[in-house]
Amino acid sequence: MEVNLDADREALYRAVVGPKKANFYAPKFMRFDQPGSSKISWNWPALFVSFYWFLYRRMYGYWAIYCLLIPLALLVLSGICGAVLGREIGNAVYVIAILGYRYVVIPIYANSLYHRTVKAQIEKVQHKVVDRPTQIAVLENGPHTSHIIWIIVPFMMIAVIGILAAIAIPAYQNYTIRAQVAEGIIHSDQLKSAVVERYNANKAWPLDLMELGIAQPPSGNYVAAVGVDRGTVTVTYGNKANNLIAKHLLSLRPQIVGSDIVWTCGHSAAAADDPNAPSAGPNITDLSANYLPTACRSSAR
Repeated sequence: MEVNLDADREALYRAVVGPKKANFYAPKFMRFDQPGSSKISWNWPALFVSFYWFLYRRMYGYWAIYCLLIPLALLVLSGICGAVLGREIGNAVYVIAILGYRYVVIPIYANSLYHRTVKAQIEKVQHKVVDRPTQIAVLENGPHTSHIIWIIVPFMMIAVIGILAAIAIPAYQNYTIRAQVAEGIIHSDQLKSAVVERYNANKAWPLDLMELGIAQPPSGNYVAAVGVDRGTVTVTYGNKANNLIAKHLLSLRPQIVGSDIVWTCGHSAAAADDPNAPSAGPNITDLSANYLPTACRSSAR
């Protein structure tokens, strides 16, 4: 009688798994059913393509838990470790945890998880159908794996989203950084006007802010300081500025062209200095041209 029960159970397992992999999974499932039997067993597809394997074997709940939620939880755990023990330790904890989980835990217990899924399918059919041959027939005619298109499409969508994000995120970052750079140019306008007035009065560039009579130079959310060196206005970015421009400089240098004062911004081409006019301070711009307005990067170095 026990032999018949075992044979019936194995037939049910084979019916759910399908003929292609029945010889691989059915003996393992029979072993898992033995009292006290270890649930440890190796699964090569789960090692190399676990994200795909869970979907292919119609284990959608486990896919969400093991491929999404647990990696997210490990990321949060590493963040906590990083906050308490330091960023480097947090990163090391995450790398070790994710590698051990991804390449050891999942392949070792994948067959056991699949065994649970198959048993649940069998029990669902048994609640509806009493006759054993009919149960086997229903399971044999049911879907054994996911249709390949339902696995390919999500991967294609993820790839497309990743490509769009790779394009959009840097573009948006550049946009926000340029907006921050613009704040410095706006703040420099006050000093530029003061420099022009001082030059027209003395025919010499003011040496610094003190000579201009400005005790408190302008600053802002993204501007740490604005200074003057022999007429050249230099903006230093900081405070809430993006790390890509924080502590970097943008110079606006005045030059005499004919009877006019012309300002050269950042990396743009400078006009030839009037040999009879005093020379302004140097242009010390070190901001990347990518973050500057067009007028400040027409001939970027």
